[in-house]
Amino acid sequence: MKATLWAWGILLGLSLPTIAGAAGTYSAEEAFRDPNTGAIYYNVTRADDKGFDQRVVVKTTDGQWKQWDEKIRRMYTAPERNEPLLETTYQDHVEGGMQYAFDPNDQEVVKGKWFEPSPNGAWGLHQRKYTETSQQGGRKPVYSYLLKNNKTGATKEWLQTNQDAQATWLHDNRIVYSRISDQAKQEEILVYNPANGKTERAVLGNLKGIHPDSGLIVYSENKPERPLFLYNLNTGESKPIKDWAEAETYLPEPAEARDATSDLPEDFDLDAIPVEKLPVKVRAAYMVKLDDAEAGVPVAFEEQGQMRIPVKALAGSLGWSIARLPAKAPDYRYKLTNGSKSVELNSGNSLLQEGSLYITPEIIAKLGYKSVQVQESS
Repeated sequence: MKATLWAWGILLGLSLPTIAGAAGTYSAEEAFRDPNTGAIYYNVTRADDKGFDQRVVVKTTDGQWKQWDEKIRRMYTAPERNEPLLETTYQDHVEGGMQYAFDPNDQEVVKGKWFEPSPNGAWGLHQRKYTETSQQGGRKPVYSYLLKNNKTGATKEWLQTNQDAQATWLHDNRIVYSRISDQAKQEEILVYNPANGKTERAVLGNLKGIHPDSGLIVYSENKPERPLFLYNLNTGESKPIKDWAEAETYLPEPAEARDATSDLPEDFDLDAIPVEKLPVKVRAAYMVKLDDAEAGVPVAFEEQGQMRIPVKALAGSLGWSIARLPAKAPDYRYKLTNGSKSVELNSGNSLLQEGSLYITPEIIAKLGYKSVQVQESS
C-alpha cells in the first residue's frame, strides 16, 4: 500500500558499510527513535562464516545495548503509523497472517491486523494473502483486501483477486488498484471510492507505479513491447514515457533508513548483548459478545454477506476445544466443542484462510449461545 516499495515502483538494493566486530562483520540502519524513552532501535545485520543474521538492537539513553528475541528480525516505520511493524519468524506470522508491531506507549510487542489509514483517517485498508486449491488441483494465490469504516468499525472484504492488486490510497481518499478485466480480458487500472462505493476504470494497462499525492500513474500498455505511459488521474490524460529513468521522475523518492553502522561500538558483539524480554499481547481490535460472555479477536469481517470470526481467539478465551478430524485434502474437518455442545467445521460451513479458521455467528449459536454480537473494541 502507500508505504510499500511496490507502490512507488522502485526496488532498492542498498549496500551498507560494515564494521568488523566480534564473531563477524556488522552493518546497521536506524529504524526508530522512541519518543517516550529516547531509545534508538536499529536493524543490525551480522555476516559470518555461517551466513547472515538479522536482529533488532536497542540503545538506551544511558548507553546500554540490548537485543530482542532472535525471532524478531527487523523493524519498519511509516509516517502515518505510530507503531513500527516487525518482521518476525513466529509461526503465526509466517503461516497465519498475524502481524506484529511495537507499542512504544506500553513498551510491548503486539500482534493483530493493521489497517493502512486513508489520508482523512475515515477508512482503513488491509491486505491478506493466502493460497487455495484450484480446480486443477494445484495451489493458487489469493489476495484479499479488507476495508474498514473507522467511524462505525464495520469491516468487509472489499476485493479478492488472484494477483497483487497493488491497492494504494490516493490523496483524495480513493483507492487505485489493478486487476484482470473479465470483459476486456486484459489488465486494467481502476479507482474505487469507499465513500459512495463507485468504481471507475482509469485506463487499460499494467500498473507500474503511482504518486499518491499528485495522482500520477506510471503504467505499461498491454502490448508485447510494453511501452511506458504516464496517466494523470486529475485530467484523465495519458502521455508516452521514454524509459524507466523518466518514469522515476514522476514517482515519490523512497524513504531510506539512516546508515547507522558507525553508531555501533568498534568491539560490537551481538552474542554478548543481553536479550530484552518484552511481553507479547494480542491486539483485540474487535469484541465478540456471546450472551453474558465476551472475547476479543484481532479481526472480524463480512464476506459474501456473512460475518467471519476467527475461531482460535474465541476458543482460547471461552474454553472451547478444537480437535482436528481425518479429512481428504484439500478439504478439512475440525470438531469444535463447548461443554456438551459440539459442531463439525468443514469447507462448507467455515473458512480456512491464512492458516486461520473463521466461523459465522450461526455456527457459534450451535454451541449453545442465543446472542452473538460483534463490535469494534473501544
